Amino acid sequence: NLVSDGDYIYALAGRTLDGTTWVVTDDTARWNPVINGWDDCVIAEMPRTVTLGGACAMNGHIYYVGGLTQLENTGPPLVPAMFLEDLLDYEIASDTWTVRTGPTFAVLSANVACDPASNQVFVYGGLVDVNQNFEAELPSVDLPDNPDTSAPVFQVYDVSTDTWEDSEAPGSTLTTPDPDFGLYDAAVGVIDDQIYFSAGSHYEVDDTTGALQSFTTVATDLYDITSNTWTNEVPWLPSFVTRRAGVVFRDQMCVVGGTDTTATTLVAIADWWCLAGDTWVPQTDPISPVLLYCGAAVLDDFIYLAGGSDDAGDLVDSPMR
Repeated sequence: NLVSDGDYIYALAGRTLDGTTWVVTDDTARWNPVINGWDDCVIAEMPRTVTLGGACAMNGHIYYVGGLTQLENTGPPLVPAMFLEDLLDYEIASDTWTVRTGPTFAVLSANVACDPASNQVFVYGGLVDVNQNFEAELPSVDLPDNPDTSAPVFQVYDVSTDTWEDSEAPGSTLTTPDPDFGLYDAAVGVIDDQIYFSAGSHYEVDDTTGALQSFTTVATDLYDITSNTWTNEVPWLPSFVTRRAGVVFRDQMCVVGGTDTTATTLVAIADWWCLAGDTWVPQTDPISPVLLYCGAAVLDDFIYLAGGSDDAGDLVDSPMR
């Protein structure tokens, strides 16, 4: 995850290779535009090892929610992947992490946004811990009935009370999109009091064959925080690309990079698009070199990309802008 507070960019946790084994980390780093590089050892490590979560910044804090604290190891013995149970709150001024109340439904690859005006964190969809046992039982071709799939759950965290509301609770007033597929890995951005969720994916099981299928959307769902309403009347993106990073750049919602879902092999995308009025406009400066699974953040009129891997699958340790 990359997060900007307007002064610096923060890189939070993730996973890295230890030899040939993927390891979940609690590492943190801060990009300093003054020195045009990473500050060494200036921010506290996270209180949990975690990957595949979401983060956002507001009002002097960074909030991290969702993800896995450990990956599955087929063993023997079998070690299951486990969801992060908490919300992690980093106070920038004091350089301290605090473990807060976690969402009703643990999630990974969720779509996370902060609203400074209401001091709330919004978490829509993701791969959801439907049976609430914190063990990641994700669906696959061989196990299509595993419960922790994309689900239409909307959860909102109130910072002032350290409490959550979720759309599944009896009497909840939170609305969800229509149609609602429970997107994961969408590109997210907040402009004024509206949250954009673009180019996400969701799972469906074919009613006839029972086969598990993953679909990527070219649509954008737009949530209005003030009115608690959704619309999907935003223009469609031009291509089926998943895992795009979302940023707000020059007051426009932009989607950056991603992977081509129509290709037979994993193909990184070099293009990026910004929503200008009623049109997605391709930007003239392509991403080079292309990155898979990178994070994105905006600082000082630049979009920064960091993390992920290149087309050959090798991890990339240098950011670009």
